[in-house]
Amino acid sequence: MEEAHVWAPVILKERDEFLMAYTGLNRHLSQDIGSCIKQGSVSMETLEKQSHLPLQRNEVAAWWEDDICSCRDPHLFRHEGRVWLSYTANTKEGASCIALASSNEF
Repeated sequence: MEEAHVWAPVILKERDEFLMAYTGLNRHLSQDIGSCIKQGSVSMETLEKQSHLPLQRNEVAAWWEDDICSCRDPHLFRHEGRVWLSYTANTKEGASCIALASSNEF
């Protein structure tokens, strides 16, 4: 996922756990959101990589691993007992959009 670049990290704390989401770029210029999780004090060297976030893409969003596409610039926040992730994506028609995903689990 992050063969070329990594940028736009965001960290959310829940008690003694830290969740970090970030943008990764692969060799095909496909952008995706990766994540790391850590318990205790946070250190970039000791964050445990979780691969990519399991985003369920819908019929509007377009994403593929082997060509140029966008799924980037994550922002994590809490609202009404859920963890929310907003991010930039592309529609299947080629337009840019802001997408939103949520989970009731940290």
